[in-house]
Amino acid sequence: MKIKAINYRQYFIDSIKVNWKLPIQNLTMKQKLQMKDFYDWFYSLQKNNGTKYEIAHTLILPKDAHYNIRGEWFGRFWSHGGTKMIKHDIMLWYDSFLKMDEYIQNRFKTFFGHDHKLSIHTTISRLDIARNHKGNLQDAIPIHHPNITNISNQLGKSLGKPYITGIAVGKRTAKSGTFFRAYDKRFDLDGLESSLLRFGTADYVRKEWELKRKTLRRFNIVTPSDLVIYLRDPKKITEIIYRLRKVQDCILRKDTKVYNSIHDLIDRNRINPTEGYTMTGQEFNKMLKKDYKILLNKANPREVKRHFWNPFKQVNSLIEAKGQYLEEHEMLQLITKIIGSFTINEVEVETYENRVQRTLDVIKKDKRIKTALKDIENKKREINHYTKSLMNKE
Repeated sequence: MKIKAINYRQYFIDSIKVNWKLPIQNLTMKQKLQMKDFYDWFYSLQKNNGTKYEIAHTLILPKDAHYNIRGEWFGRFWSHGGTKMIKHDIMLWYDSFLKMDEYIQNRFKTFFGHDHKLSIHTTISRLDIARNHKGNLQDAIPIHHPNITNISNQLGKSLGKPYITGIAVGKRTAKSGTFFRAYDKRFDLDGLESSLLRFGTADYVRKEWELKRKTLRRFNIVTPSDLVIYLRDPKKITEIIYRLRKVQDCILRKDTKVYNSIHDLIDRNRINPTEGYTMTGQEFNKMLKKDYKILLNKANPREVKRHFWNPFKQVNSLIEAKGQYLEEHEMLQLITKIIGSFTINEVEVETYENRVQRTLDVIKKDKRIKTALKDIENKKREINHYTKSLMNKE
């Protein structure tokens, strides 16, 4: 019996970005101007409801400085498609991609005609692979490659110990490499609806690996067809997940020993990479008997940055999107809920001054306070006299 250290069926796709690169290089000045005119014309079509590209939960992104047309598929796309596994996710996406590609290519041909010298080069610029886990992020252990130094915790506000709502390993704004994040889905207000639709719950921690351009090229994933071929092969899917997790990962309390095995100093030697990262039943039983673990590449807690969760960003976006539907009394109710727990106690200046004056009068009349003050003054004189006598002797 073979036990899989990595079960690719538990992973799914959460986002894909595609780049249609216009052939603006090696053109004459006249052709470059024509290409720029096409770029402006294409995006002018996106402002018109009758001509813009519209398929649910896909988006043509705004212009960039390099004259690229960029498309993105969000997690909500697969939520409505009903798929939860990479092999099925990729085929659902590819069907949608072909429709967007046909739309862009037809507009290109409309503008330039059938000029075989001019063709758009289509590439994959980003792929998000994710997995859902039971539990929470309290006492979670980030795993990272020694070259990665950007590690941070996102903290939510609570009555006691700050609750960790997210952990990030890597730099999200970097143009290359891989960005990893684990976050409590219950705090992801924007993604709750799609999570409930796709998985039937939001009570989990999501681990997500964001593969950027250079990482994709290391796996020889360049075009959409490359991506489909790669992610339809179980061996290749397992290989890419293994390599991603070795570099960036996070260990939760409720994670199984099988999941943790690739990070454990002893258990990793039980895994056979040539047979799909599996272990024998005998090695699996030995691993279960082991009551300790030695994790490699564990993050130093002192190096983990702490960021407190600010709900305003999500609340503000909700108000901007849905605030127009609130009635006057509902708006007042919202304000009351936000500031209702705060009270302001105004203190009259005259009353305050009278209280201070009364306190001073009591101090002046109290015999015990007078006696104590005289003792302090006498002690100060004695110390001063003694200090002068020492100075005279010198």
